[in-house]
Amino acid sequence: MTISQHTQGIRRDSALPYYEQLKRLIVEQIADGTYGPGDLLPAEWQFCDRYGVSRTVVRQALGELVVEGQLNRHRGKGTFVSARPYREQFIESTVGFFEDLPSGSETVRRKVLSVQQVVPPEAVARGLDLAADEPCVVVERQRYVGTDIGSYTKHYLPTLLHPDLMRAIGDFDLERRSLYVFLDEVCGVQISSGHRTLEAVSNTPRLAKLLGAARSVPVLYIRGVGRDSTGRKVELFEAWHRGDRTQIDIDVAGPTRSAGIVDY
Repeated sequence: MTISQHTQGIRRDSALPYYEQLKRLIVEQIADGTYGPGDLLPAEWQFCDRYGVSRTVVRQALGELVVEGQLNRHRGKGTFVSARPYREQFIESTVGFFEDLPSGSETVRRKVLSVQQVVPPEAVARGLDLAADEPCVVVERQRYVGTDIGSYTKHYLPTLLHPDLMRAIGDFDLERRSLYVFLDEVCGVQISSGHRTLEAVSNTPRLAKLLGAARSVPVLYIRGVGRDSTGRKVELFEAWHRGDRTQIDIDVAGPTRSAGIVDY
């Protein structure tokens, strides 16, 4: 359905500002399938003609939908409907993001950017209960959903987990297999509990590049620590997610159930 075929219009007697009404109309058209993920929206002048509003109204409506992640702009090409977000779920028995996506979801893959042995930042050392000069291995990866980058992660592992952790990681296919599988099968470590902190953060030029996103795209930052059955801290990760590609479901459990984990 084109915009000229859509009969609903702006109500002049409504208390809602015109731009807010236009925003809601566009959201409704996305929801009912008038415009699908990746579709190019009509030009500003077409919205003006169809709804009898000024370009200022149209630009404010579209601009707010871009900030909210419903739309995205490509300079010289136009305004497009954003892809539908992929979902993650924090639950008791989560075994990894690969296994956690609903059936029928887009293909998920990881790309390893670097694996290094480093003396971690003070906050990471403190988070893992390491001495100030104690090394750890950090794995940097991007995660793709379909052809889009969904997140960028840094995963810190104490070197005491394995006699030769760098070699062991190098011999393990972290682009095809879960890091938690590596910990279990190679290091003999199972994550039995964890803590996650979620925070909205500002996008930066570096993050935008790593996420393949415009600076206007919101970013969700997640920091987590995992513990084994003895309570020892064995992993710390930082993950930056594209806000326009991510929907996170969190199941709330009773006090007798263990904390949820999700693999990166």
